[in-house]
This record gives sequence, C-alpha cells and structure tokens, in this order.
Amino acid sequence: MQFVVATNVFVLVAIAHATTLNIYNQCDECIQFYDNSAIETITIGGSTTRTLVSGFNGMFRNGVGPQATLAEFSITGGYIWYDISIIPTGSIGPGLCESLEACKAVTGGTGFNTAMQISPSGCTTVTCMADGCADAYQYPSDGTKTHACPDTANINLIFCPGGPTSATTPSAPIIHPLTTATSTTPSAPMTAALTTTAQPHLRSPLGQHHS
Repeated sequence: MQFVVATNVFVLVAIAHATTLNIYNQCDECIQFYDNSAIETITIGGSTTRTLVSGFNGMFRNGVGPQATLAEFSITGGYIWYDISIIPTGSIGPGLCESLEACKAVTGGTGFNTAMQISPSGCTTVTCMADGCADAYQYPSDGTKTHACPDTANINLIFCPGGPTSATTPSAPIIHPLTTATSTTPSAPMTAALTTTAQPHLRSPLGQHHS
C-alpha cells in the first residue's frame, strides 16, 4: 500500500510541468529586474532564471519606476500567454484611450524604458526596441498583441537584445529569429483590460500593471 501511494505521488510530481524563464541582460548597465514584489540586480552580460508554474499571472520589468516596458505572462490551460506592454501609466488613466499618443496625453507618462524581447522555443518572438514598437501593447484595447505557446516551451527574456546600442535603434539586429506560432492557437484567456489605483494593476489582457 505504501508503495502504491509513493508511486502515485511520484507520477503526480512527474506530470506537473513548470516553464523555465531565462532572463539575459545585454544592456551596457545593470538591470534592476523587478516582478512587483522583489528586485534582483542582473549585471552587464549576466543572467538569471525563474520557474513559472500553471496559474502564474504576472509581469517583469527593469526597475520599479512607473514607466517601464513590461514582459507579461499567464500560464493556464496548457499554454503560456505572453506579450510586451508599453502602455503609459500615471496618476490618471490610461482608462479608455485608444492610441499610444492619447494614453500619453491622458497619463503624462511614457510607458517604454528598456528594449526587450520575449523568445519562446518554437513560437513567435516579440521584440520592442524603442517607444512605439509595433509588437507591444500601446493602449488597453490593443488586443492583437497577445501570443500563446504550449507550456512545455522554455522562454528567453532578453533586455537590450542585440547589445546596448540596440536599446534605442529599431533596426538593430536581433539575436533570436522570428518564428511563427501554429494556427491552432486557442483564444486568449482574458479579453478586457482593467485599470484601478491599487498595485498591481491590469493594463493589458494579460498584464499586471504598476502604480
């Protein structure tokens, strides 16, 4: 009986899957890697990892300031949902603004602070090299920027992909090629963005926002 119980526990542990998030700093300065809870300094050329399990819904960024490029992840239903967000934030809004410029006008914020790339194995790579980048959420209802990948994939999150000079140069070379997700990608788990005054906020279908 004890053997059967032990075997069942082993099977449950074996089938429980966790996604590895590899974080790399290719900038010319240290990154203050922040998850709305704790800060870890990543040195120039350094890296760190995080383990994301089913049910995770959160974001990562460089620094604790209110204006920051966000890497947002949600793991549910056997998929990793991910996006980059540069929606501006401020003491007011962004509310229902419908463009990046409108959100900047409402909030007085910028949204972008550091070039970033999310590259899951075998799925679509998204890259944001400068303010206004096409791959990122620019306003709350910008609903075409979320991507999905099976939760068996590992993910690389790169700050300043291609090196420090690429942080403000949209045409700089990227270190990971763009791949295409399959056409069987299911619908995203959330479709409406919410904005509140508490931390963390939601600023895109996946994303957790910050005050």
